[in-house]
Amino acid sequence: MKKIILTALLLSAAVLIFGQTGDRSDNAGPAKNVQSGGKSGTKVSELPPQKTDIDLTRLNYNMATALIYQILSDESGKYLGKTIRIKGVYSYDDTVYGIFHYVLLFDATACCQTGFIFEDKRRRYPQDYPEAFDDIEIVGTLCERTIDGMDMIYIECWN
Repeated sequence: MKKIILTALLLSAAVLIFGQTGDRSDNAGPAKNVQSGGKSGTKVSELPPQKTDIDLTRLNYNMATALIYQILSDESGKYLGKTIRIKGVYSYDDTVYGIFHYVLLFDATACCQTGFIFEDKRRRYPQDYPEAFDDIEIVGTLCERTIDGMDMIYIECWN
């Protein structure tokens, strides 16, 4: 339960800080990922196909949201270590615990969002990350970390 609360708080903080812009009624479309070059002259390319255990890119918003909730609420840890692919909208939040990066899915009215925190140790912030609310697709491993006594599920990227 602590995992859900911490993740929900962090995702809510990101949306409050950045607000909602644009129509996010559809999570489809070409998924982009920053490969190199940073904000100016950013090179963007599509991800190569990779084997995943959980592919949220094939699900509509409702099904993806249900599966994300199931992953975050699972107490058994059966999803930890699984490979996951998700595409959505990039956001971030600078907190007292550090900078958190998010991949968010928005509902048809762009009022509600769900998603994951992700970490990519090969990237440097801000030059190697997209602008807030740019489309992004990530592939990585579901991991767990404890921050200030609360467990947090996140995706450790390797794409």
